[in-house]
Amino acid sequence: DVYFDEESAEVVISSLRLGDDQD
Repeated sequence: DVYFDEESAEVVISSLRLGDDQD
């Protein structure tokens, strides 16, 4: 998943960080 993290003000690609199972 790719989403915008308002707290860090950046685009986060969760599949690279935690895997597709994480939201």
